[in-house]
Amino acid sequence: MIKLMKKGFLFLFLVMLTFLITSYASAYDDERVMANLSSDYASCAAYYMWDRAAVIEKDEKLGADFMRMVRAAVAMGTEISNEKVTIARVRVYGQQMKKDISGDFSNMAILFDKYSDMCTSLMKDPEERMEYWVAQKDTVKE
Repeated sequence: MIKLMKKGFLFLFLVMLTFLITSYASAYDDERVMANLSSDYASCAAYYMWDRAAVIEKDEKLGADFMRMVRAAVAMGTEISNEKVTIARVRVYGQQMKKDISGDFSNMAILFDKYSDMCTSLMKDPEERMEYWVAQKDTVKE
């Protein structure tokens, strides 16, 4: 029952994304919007992986919660793009995040500052983030 609900949610989500994207006519094309959105999901998956790694030894439940967020972000990124590209993006973002914090969990505030709000918003309301990318058409030179 839960799997069916998840598949129904994904289908509804993709239909809504397609509808919203096609309703905007711009030089900032649909493929670019979707690529950016998929990339956002990958960055959030990497961010949640770092969150999980930082807390897993002290709080297994919180670590498990972050792992669920990783899986959800990867699933959504894969639905928009594909698994191979999504996993590659997660790796690239993860490596960059490691550099950003110098491989030191005591520097996690750097990642929190950069990703927490965007990832929380993306996971709760993907349409808002998609609208953000669509709005970027106004900043693209034609």
